[in-house]
Amino acid sequence: MTTQTDPPWNATPALLRYKEGTWQQVDEKTLADEHASANLMFVLARIAGLRPPFGRSVFTDVLQRTPGTVLSGEEITPQAQEGDDPGTRSLESAERLLAASLARYGARGAVQSALPVDHMITRYLSDITSRQPESSPQGEQRRSATAVVDARGVRDLIGAVEGETREEAGSAYPAFLQRLLRRDKSRSSQPGPVPADAPEASPGSLDSADSTGTAPEAAEPELDLDPQWLAGEAIQMIDVARMVSLTSWQEAVKDLPPRTSQLLWIAAEDPATSALAPYRPAHDPQVLAAFAQVPATQRAITLPNGLRTLDAALCQRYGRDPVDDHAAARLQAVREAPQVWQRWEEELAQGSLAARGLIDADGMRRIGQDPFLRQKYALSVKKTVETERWVTSWLEAGGSLTE
Repeated sequence: MTTQTDPPWNATPALLRYKEGTWQQVDEKTLADEHASANLMFVLARIAGLRPPFGRSVFTDVLQRTPGTVLSGEEITPQAQEGDDPGTRSLESAERLLAASLARYGARGAVQSALPVDHMITRYLSDITSRQPESSPQGEQRRSATAVVDARGVRDLIGAVEGETREEAGSAYPAFLQRLLRRDKSRSSQPGPVPADAPEASPGSLDSADSTGTAPEAAEPELDLDPQWLAGEAIQMIDVARMVSLTSWQEAVKDLPPRTSQLLWIAAEDPATSALAPYRPAHDPQVLAAFAQVPATQRAITLPNGLRTLDAALCQRYGRDPVDDHAAARLQAVREAPQVWQRWEEELAQGSLAARGLIDADGMRRIGQDPFLRQKYALSVKKTVETERWVTSWLEAGGSLTE
C-alpha cells in the first residue's frame, strides 16, 4: 500500500474497497462476480468524457487510486511533492526512459495506438524507440514487430501547461482548471449529449422581468433543437455528473501547482484495471515520474514567428502543433459512422440502456438520416455504443447498476 513517505507518482492504478477491516485491491471481474453495483450516472458520464469525482470510481464504495495519489484514511488525496521539488532531468533523459518502457512492452520501432490519437503521437513514440542501438535485442527485432499501446495522454504528458511558468493573478482557480473549464465549454458545441443550439443564459437575462416579478408578455422564439440519441433522463444524469465531478476536482487540486494537477488529470483518465489492457505510457508511474522532473522551459518554446507552443518536444521534430486526443478520436468516428451507423442504431435500440428508457431511438434514426448531424454527433454516439457494450458485459458478468 502506498504511504506518505513514498515518492510521488510511484503507485500504479488500482481499485480499492474496504473489506475485512482493511482496504484491499480489487478488479472489475471480482466485483462483477460478487454482484457489486456500478453508478449508472458516472457510467453514462463516460459518453461526455467525464471522470468520476476525484479518488472515486464508477463502482459503489470503491476508491480509485492512480499515480500521484495516496490512500489517506477513507479517501484518496493528492500525494504531497517532496518539498515541492521532485528534482530535474532533461527531456532527452525522460524520453530514453519512455523508450525503454515501451521496449519492455514490445515496441521495436513501430508503435500503433489501440485508441484514436493524432498520428504525430504514434510517430513520436516510434521515433524514440527507434533510437535503440542496432546491436541491442530491441534493435535487431524492431523492423519486424509493431507494438500496440494506449497512447492517450502522451501529448499532455510531454507538454507544458498554461500558466506553468507564471502566476495567474486574480484567478479564482488554478491555471490548470481554467484551461479545463475553457476546453469543456468550447466542446459544448461539439458532439455531446447537450443540444448544440441550446442558448446560454446572459448575465442580464434575469433582469428581463418587470418590477412586479412578472415575465414580459412577448412570446419567446421557438428553438429548433437537434434531435438527440439520448433520452432526457440520461442527459440530466450526465449534467449532474459533470457538476459533481468538476466540483470535486476543483477542491482536490486548488492548492496544487498546474503541472502536478495536469499529471493527476492524465492518470485519472479511464485507468486500466485489467492486465490484458494495452500498455499506457501516460499511466506508467516511472514514466510519469520522469516527465514530472522535466522543466517547463524544455516542454514549451517560442517559435520563430513569435507563437508560443506548449508541445515543444513534438513541434521541434515535426514543425506543427499536434491534434489533441479528442479531435483525433472525433475524426476517426466521423470516418467510421457511414459504414456502421445502422449497426449502432440496432445495438442502442435493443440494448440495456434502451431497456432503462435512456435511449431515444427515433432521435438516433433522425440523426443517421442527416449527414451533417451524423458527422456532428459521431463521436458521442460511438462512445454511447461503447458504454452500452460495457454495461451489457457488466450485467452479464453478474454486476448490477444503481441510479
